[in-house]
Amino acid sequence: MRRASRSFRGARVLAVLAFGLGTTTAARTRAADPFACDRHGPEHPDLATIRYDDPRCRRTAWLGLDTGGVVVPARLGLFSRTVWTVHVTPAWSVRLARWATLGGRHSLGWYDAQNIRLRVHTQQVEAAFHPLAATGHGRLHDRLAAGVETHALAKATVGGLEFKLGGVRDTVAYLGYGIDHAIARRWTLGWHAQLRHAWVFEDTQRQLRVSARAAFQPRPPHRLALEAAAFVVHRNRDQAGMPMPRIGAYGQFAFDWSWISRFGIGPTVRLRATTGFLSGEAPVYEIREESLGTAFGECIVGIRAVWR
Repeated sequence: MRRASRSFRGARVLAVLAFGLGTTTAARTRAADPFACDRHGPEHPDLATIRYDDPRCRRTAWLGLDTGGVVVPARLGLFSRTVWTVHVTPAWSVRLARWATLGGRHSLGWYDAQNIRLRVHTQQVEAAFHPLAATGHGRLHDRLAAGVETHALAKATVGGLEFKLGGVRDTVAYLGYGIDHAIARRWTLGWHAQLRHAWVFEDTQRQLRVSARAAFQPRPPHRLALEAAAFVVHRNRDQAGMPMPRIGAYGQFAFDWSWISRFGIGPTVRLRATTGFLSGEAPVYEIREESLGTAFGECIVGIRAVWR
């Protein structure tokens, strides 16, 4: 009996030591490779228009739903009339393989300037490839991304009369590359550069977009991020719509906060500002007489989920 008891205690000690060594090894692996697949670790879905990260494990999906907008009353003096915008945007991303991800965004938005209201449909589909995934660079996550965006004016209400619009849209095809660097245990620094070609009504645009994002996770469930992006737009001469400079530069700035529970779901808040409304991002707005050419800001709230 004593020998059996001693054997049982010895087995229990060995099991505890093995569990401890396994936990330590897993922690060291995650520290050495923060972008590695960890089905029990926290993931913060990256589902904005500009993306730096992707689901870590194959057949893992990130899902999101955002709503946002802004109201600028006429009494503020910025415009001669009250202007408001609102949009609802589902977004998704799926890791198809270690080296490939597919994602998209699909938005329904409204733009109102008292005398006219526009309904805008936005679609974005993107394929991202990860050449560094097979090289063992555990502290780097790269994205060779190619995609298509469209922004279409589906309906306009002018003076109380509704008009269904056809052919008033833009299409943007793009190709870009970027890397998210794990520079410390809780810090990542990402950058992305993208070449874009836009078809706007009967004109075209050539665009360059560069962006950078610093993200900090004070605790695993939380993430704070600051992002800056710049668009350089080269337009055709005498582009249809509002008079615009042939070459223009526009900036975008954003602050993000997100929290993910142990069940893989949580809220997110994004505050962003732009220097030229949506020039570069959504060229279709430039061909409307009511287009804004001024600074713009909005608050976006949403929910994120990780589906494994």
